[in-house]
Formats: sequence, C-alpha cells, structure tokens
Amino acid sequence: MHVQGQQVDAGDSHSTFNIGDALVTVADDNTKQVTVFDGGKLVRTMPTSMGMGGTETIGNTVISFWTPPGIYTVMDKANPVIMDSSTYGVAVDSAEGYRTPVQYATRMSYS
Repeated sequence: MHVQGQQVDAGDSHSTFNIGDALVTVADDNTKQVTVFDGGKLVRTMPTSMGMGGTETIGNTVISFWTPPGIYTVMDKANPVIMDSSTYGVAVDSAEGYRTPVQYATRMSYS
C-alpha cells in the first residue's frame, strides 16, 4: 500500500508529498510475540518481554512496571543501550534495581 498526500493550497504556496508503505508492528503481551507487517504482509515474528510487571513503592511514590495496552509510536532506537533503574528512582542495588545492556532497544515514551 503506497499513500500519496493531497495537494494543499494555502495562498501562494502548495505542497505535494509521498510517504512509504505502512510498516506496522504488533506486540502481544499474552503470547510474548511481536509480529511485523510491511505493506500488510507478515515479514517477521519474534519474542518480546513487555517488561517485568508489578509495582514497587520508593519513598511515597509507587512505580509501575506494567506495559499499558495501547497504540505506541517508536520514538527512538539504539544499539546497545544501558538500561538503568536509577534513572527513574529505583536504586541499582535494590531488589527491583538493574543496570544491564540491551541490544536493539526501542523507546516508546519518555516515561
């Protein structure tokens, strides 16, 4: 599927644009699988963790480790990334703390 934008007239200016085929990834927390579709065609299935789940109270703050259901846009990707729980208030040496390298990490939010 290829999508072409409509021409938009705004006074003396106009714009025409094309975007590429749809690239959609679906992550299923029940099966712990990610499926990737390019132009509507399944191109890959792979495992995913979806986080560890649960909550922890640090001081007066409850931190949730659940991944909420919904539609997300990948905002950033990097390889490798050091995931560090101290960046959101959980000490690395606590029971729920960690500092670990992750390959092919994707950011879906800044929280």
